[in-house]
Amino acid sequence: MVGWRAVETWPEIVGSRIARRTRAVGFHDGVLQVEVEGSAWAYELEFLKRDFLRELQSRLGSSVRELRFITTRGGLQR
Repeated sequence: MVGWRAVETWPEIVGSRIARRTRAVGFHDGVLQVEVEGSAWAYELEFLKRDFLRELQSRLGSSVRELRFITTRGGLQR
C-alpha cells in the first residue's frame, strides 16, 4: 500500500536533520500529511516541498500527489 510506504519512506527522503523535526502521520487521497515541529520549520519546508514530492513520486509512483505540513502544538509525539 502506497500510503504506509510513503509514511515509512519519509525519513529517508528528507534526511536525518529534517526527520528529527518532522513525522509523516498519514496518507489520504494522494496527500501525505507531515507533522512539523513549529511554524518556522513548516515555512522552511515549503521551499523544499517540490523536491521531496519529486523524490516520493520517483520511489512510489504518481499516487503521491501532494504534501501537507501540519504544525504541532506540544512538539512531536514519538
